[in-house]
Amino acid sequence: MLIFHFDSNFVQRTIPAAKAILKEVSALGYNAVLWELEDQVRWETCPECAQADSWSKEEFKELLAYSRGLGLEPIPLLQTVGHGEYVMKHPAYRHFREDAGHSDCYCTSNPEVRAFLKRWLEEFVELFGSVKYFHMGGDEAWWFGSCPECSRRKRGELYAEHIFDLAEVLLKHGIRPGVWGDMILKENMLDVVPKSFVLWDWQYHVGAEGVFPTTDKLLAAGFDVFLCSSAKSVADSPFLPNATLHIPNLYGVNLKAAREAGVIGHCVTSWSIRQNLIDLAKPILEIPCLMAQKPGIPYPEVRTALGKKYFGFENAFEALEKLSAFDSGLRRYTGVQWDDLKDSVTPPAEMLKDRIAQWTKDQAPIWTKFTELLNELDAAHQEGLEMLRPYAKDFPMAAKWLKAGELQETFFALLRKAVLTPNAALVPFLEAHRQEVVDYLGAEETPASARKNAELLLKPLRDYCQNA
Repeated sequence: MLIFHFDSNFVQRTIPAAKAILKEVSALGYNAVLWELEDQVRWETCPECAQADSWSKEEFKELLAYSRGLGLEPIPLLQTVGHGEYVMKHPAYRHFREDAGHSDCYCTSNPEVRAFLKRWLEEFVELFGSVKYFHMGGDEAWWFGSCPECSRRKRGELYAEHIFDLAEVLLKHGIRPGVWGDMILKENMLDVVPKSFVLWDWQYHVGAEGVFPTTDKLLAAGFDVFLCSSAKSVADSPFLPNATLHIPNLYGVNLKAAREAGVIGHCVTSWSIRQNLIDLAKPILEIPCLMAQKPGIPYPEVRTALGKKYFGFENAFEALEKLSAFDSGLRRYTGVQWDDLKDSVTPPAEMLKDRIAQWTKDQAPIWTKFTELLNELDAAHQEGLEMLRPYAKDFPMAAKWLKAGELQETFFALLRKAVLTPNAALVPFLEAHRQEVVDYLGAEETPASARKNAELLLKPLRDYCQNA
């Protein structure tokens, strides 16, 4: 199986944009979709999660039917351990938290939590109809097992008990459950998690050589595995996917998935919280499809073929790598995940001021080497822009990357000015750029979603300048 991950963290997409994405991935050769819906749908189990622009169930059923008509097998995903921010940030569900100060992890000893999640699983099954696989999340559950009640138990046993109890809802419908593999490996739970579970092994930082020791460990323990690459992840800028990371990663993961019998699928994750448009990742998303058409094709030939197809010249992927260079530490100057949670909560007005004061005290590199870092990035970006510019007229993808790259350059220029010479006179320029970001995100997101995410990106800089 070749699976595209349709993620709704932080975003609400329009139905036309969602259909366009599905049509594109189907045309490329994908045959399944991992639906991480979060609050994109108006759920009866958790009505408080819904946004004003969330899809109704009828709208999603129409989209699901459209997706199936394209030959895309649906795989639902509901987070059942960690990453419940979109639920537990609401007052009605704060008592579900494992730790009172963090909205991401469910307390698995709370009987209300399991009853709530079982109802939600049933609602998912009713909405999706017949499915073969169901993803129950379970990754990055940092606070798992830490409350007074949970800490009386061995973490591995409690984790396995929790997910298997919930999985009974799925098993009675003949659906095979699965979870992410990171917590299984971290807590050494290979012997306590049932082998009926499929493990989703995310490997985003391994390159074209296709060597994945964790996958080998999971396979050796007797699990079937979905091996996961990423077309959008933590290394990305708000405007462009980090090509240096993602291009070799998709090649290497697909290489491993194709040669290991126990790997039953390759899932290309695409985390919406990284903000850049899915459309820009199309040349990267095609990598496993080209490898299927030409088994054994060497990595350099993949780069050359897709570079010429989408951008008009052989070393186009080199231009993408230069243009998309980014340091994820720079996100700390924005309001995107300012609290390290996927909750899209607006940052306080003093956030950046307080951070810079602390960074100055600690002599943190993200502050002391700020100018040096931006200079390096600017130099790389200018090279990438110049390499792409001659091809933008004749190749639409080159034009799209060029436009996103120019937006990124504007952002970096404003970031530099706002941080080094904060002044209220910069506020109109930040507001103008915010509208540019709204327009950029609006190619896929609803107007309200685009405004929210543009505000998260630029509010701290505006606050810092206004209060200078």
